[in-house]
Amino acid sequence: RDQHIEVAHGRDYADVAPLTGVTFSDVDSIVNKSHRTLVEQRLTESGNDLAKAFKTLTKNPIWLDHAKTNALTSVEIMIYKNEYVIKYPIGNITVKDFPSIVDKGVRQAIEKRLEAYNNNPKEAFKDLENKPVWFNEKARIPIKTVRCFTGLDAVAPVKYNEDKKAIGFVKPGNNHHIAIYVNKEGKKVEHAVTFWDAVERRMNGLPIIVRNPKEVWDTVIADKEKYTQDFLGKLPEDGWTYLTSMQQNEMFVFNLSQEALNEAIQNKEYGLISKNLYRVRKLSFGQYWFNHHLETEPKESLEDKKTLRCIQASLSSMTGIKVKLNALGQIVKTGD
Repeated sequence: RDQHIEVAHGRDYADVAPLTGVTFSDVDSIVNKSHRTLVEQRLTESGNDLAKAFKTLTKNPIWLDHAKTNALTSVEIMIYKNEYVIKYPIGNITVKDFPSIVDKGVRQAIEKRLEAYNNNPKEAFKDLENKPVWFNEKARIPIKTVRCFTGLDAVAPVKYNEDKKAIGFVKPGNNHHIAIYVNKEGKKVEHAVTFWDAVERRMNGLPIIVRNPKEVWDTVIADKEKYTQDFLGKLPEDGWTYLTSMQQNEMFVFNLSQEALNEAIQNKEYGLISKNLYRVRKLSFGQYWFNHHLETEPKESLEDKKTLRCIQASLSSMTGIKVKLNALGQIVKTGD
């Protein structure tokens, strides 16, 4: 499937937004044209000060008529919203996809074709070259691809127009890793990196795990025009100090200091190490789950935590030491 994500606009995609939170770009998205004009006028009169324009709508309403009998005093107003869509080959469409198809005419044409073949997509779309599904048969315009709503609310831009406005998107996927830094104020900070962020860093010639933020920022500043603001905003800040990173299936030792771990490795105290060795099972913002390395099933119940079958850590309680194991299960590196 073609996983290029686009943005669809239209009256079918209306939503409700707080009038007090309308930004200048949202003004253009107001569904009702007369309401849009009135809101623009109020903003102009208020010097584009949102708080001043909409703070006291009850006392100073936006009147909808010259007689001042009908007012736009509601704190909510209808605006167009963006819906992310993916373009699929028509042969991939099944009955369950009908509600997601963007264009009603396309939906009806595909629905009619599938009904003629007992809702069997393999038979319905088997010979599209000789038996196309027509969008407009008179004009000889066949349907080759179908745009479907994705239901996504988190996407990453990958394609921009000449005005540097995002016009193409991808699904960023789950976290690739979570890195922990110390900021300039000496506080720990968490930095989550999605799979797409990792790919984008590699495509731009930067390290996937940024262990030296200053060095990376020196690189990007030297060629700043090459990078978008969205990409730069996902980098750890200059001045942060790298501590460690966590990626699914990496191994960490808990309940031992660095000194005690080094001593256990030197003395070949494998039982002690095994007792405290954990695997990264899943990562989310502020929550890191580790399974004991001998556990084969996900563990996260209160009983599992009490018996140390798993460890649930947060940014403040993360004390594990990353270790690298060879094929024989021997620790060949500690720390990051």
